[in-house]
Amino acid sequence: MLRSLALLPAVALLLLGSAPGNPKKSGTRRSSESALNPDLQQAWKQFAQAIQANNLPALRQLSAACIQCTDCVTNTAPEETAFEAYKDKHPDTWYDQLYGPLGFIPAEVFWRKDAPLIFDAKTKLRLQNPAKLRFAANDHNKAGYVAPCLILPAQAASTHVDEVLVTYIDPYPARQGEGMQKAFAFVKTKQGYKFCGYSTIP
Repeated sequence: MLRSLALLPAVALLLLGSAPGNPKKSGTRRSSESALNPDLQQAWKQFAQAIQANNLPALRQLSAACIQCTDCVTNTAPEETAFEAYKDKHPDTWYDQLYGPLGFIPAEVFWRKDAPLIFDAKTKLRLQNPAKLRFAANDHNKAGYVAPCLILPAQAASTHVDEVLVTYIDPYPARQGEGMQKAFAFVKTKQGYKFCGYSTIP
């Protein structure tokens, strides 16, 4: 059974409004560059080193309480099958649930079950390759990270979310291919930047 669905009752109580009309992440990923953000770059360096060393205690310390990751809901064949069945049973609400309760994965679950799928050998090799990295502001998608386990509504206006984009598949202009990037979101807290989201582009 899809583990995220099993967590739905508990997570739903934590999430702010999952009714239709809730703000989701913008469809566009045109983030403004934040290459001159030394705090984000330092956080990324620590994060990348911890990934490459498989240092789970450090990664938990560098993470928020939950990770916004809709990809994590269906990143195995059994989960995808379970979610397709869920969609059939809930045709009017599955989208809001995916970008609401289901998409917020407890950090402990993310690092145990999802991280090994996301951080494959190729990704690890590129985490500290400047030619494959782009640092970008992502406040225009901030509403997608508002939840009690991540950004409280009262703090949303003053909180900043940034992304580190890692080129996973290089663009190939000759065939008009745009390639693919893995996007890692970080929220700025009083304790520094905390990893809080994963997605892919496109």
